Amino acid sequence: MKLRLMVWNSILKTKELKKQFNYQKERDKTISTAYDRYSNCPFSIIDLDVQRTQFDDNVEESRKNINNVLKTVATLLPEINYCQGMNFIAAFLYRISKSEEQTFYLMLGLLKNTKFSKIFYNELKKLKLYFSAFEKILTLYLPIVSSFLKTNSIMANYYSSAWFITLFTSSMVKNTKLDGLVKIWDNFLLKGWKCIFNTGLILLEMSDEKLLTLRNEALMTFLSNGITQNLIFEDFSLLLQKLKKFKIKNKLIHNIKNEIKHEEQLTEEND
Repeated sequence: MKLRLMVWNSILKTKELKKQFNYQKERDKTISTAYDRYSNCPFSIIDLDVQRTQFDDNVEESRKNINNVLKTVATLLPEINYCQGMNFIAAFLYRISKSEEQTFYLMLGLLKNTKFSKIFYNELKKLKLYFSAFEKILTLYLPIVSSFLKTNSIMANYYSSAWFITLFTSSMVKNTKLDGLVKIWDNFLLKGWKCIFNTGLILLEMSDEKLLTLRNEALMTFLSNGITQNLIFEDFSLLLQKLKKFKIKNKLIHNIKNEIKHEEQLTEEND
């Protein structure tokens, strides 16, 4: 894990961030206020989310540390602020690094030095675009699953929002193995969003036998958490074997996004 953290730190350029920001000073400045005067982010939202976040041990200390990290990041990046789901990412990074300060720099690097933060701008416009793109890609690669979900009036935003917003960390529960999730993050940091699309397709394909038998509430529950819980944290070895099956290219995602934008433009013109 030490070698992996070195690679992640290099990709996220945390060394440069440490020269720009002194975490202890920024944290102390931030937690002295009950309300973020810069970003209009009520810290009570972060307090509530962190209280619901699970940790393996030293729960109170872990929650305090993650709370500090999220509030400091929200203050330093007012254009992004805090989005519900970031608590899961922070908890995952904290569990990997076992350090409040290291978690801060990894979190800050993820938001400043990768394309991840773009989904939080312009009222989540890019995130919504990814939902539409995922539905089209699902139709291309898994037409039976796609048709089944459409028949049950289930759109991609219902089951995939946590995949994109939390990079699959929202399904992490106490005392789970992280091998599958860590590998997904390796791929995301190296290859970008196509990894999330690819992983989502694999999860649906590996679950299709059970998925196609479910209806109503059982289907919703399985889609919202059962898929990721079973395959990322329990049967991760099978998931890792299949990660290369769907070779989705960034170009395909780009072309589909442009196609969706064109369709939306035509709709607006017709209206």
